[in-house]
Amino acid sequence: MSKIINGENLPNMPWQDKPSDWSLPVWRYSENPVIDRNPFPGMGRIFNSAVVSYQGAFIGVFRGETTTGRPFLYLGRS
Repeated sequence: MSKIINGENLPNMPWQDKPSDWSLPVWRYSENPVIDRNPFPGMGRIFNSAVVSYQGAFIGVFRGETTTGRPFLYLGRS
């Protein structure tokens, strides 16, 4: 199956071209992880669940786990 998604260009969307030796449709950003473990006191990890362009900025839902493993959902904006 092949699909092409047509949409408006997002000039402020960070982008990195696919490595020339990569054949899969999705690739990992070479600077990952962007957010390290234990990003601030009491928080063990933060996971990017979804980020979209919204009114000229970005908005996202993030799952954060405390250092004890308890999960929380957070809303982030740029």
